[in-house]
Amino acid sequence: MKKIISIVLIFSLLIMSSIYVTAEQQIKNIVVVSGIGIDYDKKTDSYILTVEVLNINQITGENPEPGNLTKTMQYKGKTVSSAAEKMAIELGKTVVYSQKKAIILGKSVFEKGYMNVVDFFIRDYKTRSGVLAAVAKDCTAEEIIKVNEGNAPFPSQELQIILKSGKDNGYTTEMDMAQLTNMYLDKCSAAYIPTLSIKTQGEDKYTYLTGFAVINNDNYVGDLNLTEGRGLLFVNDKFDRGTLSIENEQLGILTFKIVQSTTDVSAYISKETKEPKFDIKVKLTADLVEQEDANKLGFTKERVKKLEEVGSLSVKNTINKTISKCLTEYESDVFSLGRRIYIKYPKYFKEHEDYFPGKISPENVNVEVDFNLRRVGQGNI
Repeated sequence: MKKIISIVLIFSLLIMSSIYVTAEQQIKNIVVVSGIGIDYDKKTDSYILTVEVLNINQITGENPEPGNLTKTMQYKGKTVSSAAEKMAIELGKTVVYSQKKAIILGKSVFEKGYMNVVDFFIRDYKTRSGVLAAVAKDCTAEEIIKVNEGNAPFPSQELQIILKSGKDNGYTTEMDMAQLTNMYLDKCSAAYIPTLSIKTQGEDKYTYLTGFAVINNDNYVGDLNLTEGRGLLFVNDKFDRGTLSIENEQLGILTFKIVQSTTDVSAYISKETKEPKFDIKVKLTADLVEQEDANKLGFTKERVKKLEEVGSLSVKNTINKTISKCLTEYESDVFSLGRRIYIKYPKYFKEHEDYFPGKISPENVNVEVDFNLRRVGQGNI
């Protein structure tokens, strides 16, 4: 009986050893991509693919050193797919894209047409269309991918966290490759993509959100800063929550916490001018979290009403400035106003396609903000 048990144990150990060896061999034969940066070199008419990959030797080593557990590599090709194929051939390993955290596009990509890039990540079965995307604003995509993020183990994961955080503070929103494709295919509207820049602190470099890039017909036409980006989110009903700081001559510095936001947009054709017009109604619920000299001023019904008026005017001004910049300076409808005309008045849209996606006058867009103050302190108003 003991002999039989011994034989079984030996076979079990052999099987487990073979599984471990096979798994180890498989790990060493793959390259796990965690981040991708894409730039375009006009001189050579080629794409530059900068990839962050897991450093398998560093991760599986007996005494891994602290810091980045990744390394970056670079490849060139006439297309993104050819550059990716070159990476697989040169490394002689299977490239795994499913773990990638972020894709960064350089401004140069838009000289060639960013849909050429997006197309690869949508069509290739090895990639994920839900991966987050951003644009390198004052630098190249290569530089963003090479940022060490304070010597973080996985820099691309930090990029992913940063891109998600924009939604939490109400300045930007997440954008993935599938959404970019949908916006590109929507000929009624222009696209917008979060932007990133780099800051240096000592020997370390970090990325941070700067707003949105406005893309119209494949062209990078301009930027929206964080405040203007917030105006865009309000109109598009994509603002979830965030703080709002206002400096008022009478009331001092005010800080509100917006806890709820809803937006309703209606479109119609003016009977007088025959032009498309839009009514944007934003309804906000907020708490007052800080005010200078609040104890001295007190909180009467009249003062609460004044606080709501100040908050309403601030948000309305932000929205109007964003609308004016996009429609006048950039001639880009990032608010899907044209799509509303297309759906409601298809015949009119077809007869006046020159209005869309960027010929709508901001004077034909009316903005109303209903700012409701829920609390001014620990208790309800």
